[in-house]
Amino acid sequence: MDKNFHANINHYIITRFNITLRDQMLNNQVDKIDVNTDEKYLQYRFSLFEEYTIPSIKNQSNKNFDWIVLFSDKTPQKFKNKIQYIQAELPNFRPIFLKSTDELEIILEDIFKQERTGTLVTSRLDNDDALSLNYIQLIQNNIENNGKTELLVFPNGIQFDLKKRVMTRYYFPNNHFSTLICDQNNKLETILGYNHMEIVNHFEVRFLSEEIPMWLELVHGGNILNRMFLKFSILVFDFSILKKFGILNVIPPQNRAITYLLVIFNRPINAYQILSKYGIKKTVIKIFIKIFNKLSKGAI
Repeated sequence: MDKNFHANINHYIITRFNITLRDQMLNNQVDKIDVNTDEKYLQYRFSLFEEYTIPSIKNQSNKNFDWIVLFSDKTPQKFKNKIQYIQAELPNFRPIFLKSTDELEIILEDIFKQERTGTLVTSRLDNDDALSLNYIQLIQNNIENNGKTELLVFPNGIQFDLKKRVMTRYYFPNNHFSTLICDQNNKLETILGYNHMEIVNHFEVRFLSEEIPMWLELVHGGNILNRMFLKFSILVFDFSILKKFGILNVIPPQNRAITYLLVIFNRPINAYQILSKYGIKKTVIKIFIKIFNKLSKGAI
């Protein structure tokens, strides 16, 4: 790893892979699964991790960081073998196996105390999401060494529903891709010490207004709380944007007409309200008119 660039910065991306999270709400599909050991769950998560998350980290333009990935020590051996392979291919990748979640803060604190030579930078990344290839570079460009502990946030990202093949631009200031900058003279703080929805209440926040999306959130049915917020104005049909996250396997987008239907009936309550107000015949006519108008305008 190249330590010459910004030698006074110790930058860590931290990903929790299959450790049990305390007080964590899960969706109906995963709340009864032992995420430490369930093979079907782990197989699917590793497939997403390898196809989307790893390429976005492996191809970062700035290599001055370590990627700490937290696994349960109960992880089956077949997946531990896979982890060893990833580590051999990606020098920045640092797997850590935990006996319990209670060890997390202690182990991370020990690592940072031993290795810290300057400003401590910790960035959060889930195991089924991805970062723009310039994420690390832009974060480090924006470190001011001003003696403060502060939060850096890129509010603009992308949501991508794998099953429906629908993509949207997503403005989310409280997103879970934030970075905490901890000055060397300040108390040691890390991004995992706070819920991503609440951390803005504890530190000064600088929103970095990059026009291009800086993070990619996958929606795939196995997420904890993620859902798509569909509007015509934020639809993305050019999936080549995935290449900006290091993802070369670009699948085709959903048919536009079907995508527009998904927007119109984004929530069941929408369908009920439309049908109740106009009846079946007028509803069908209105839908086709709306779709025709959108299609006639070309790409969005």
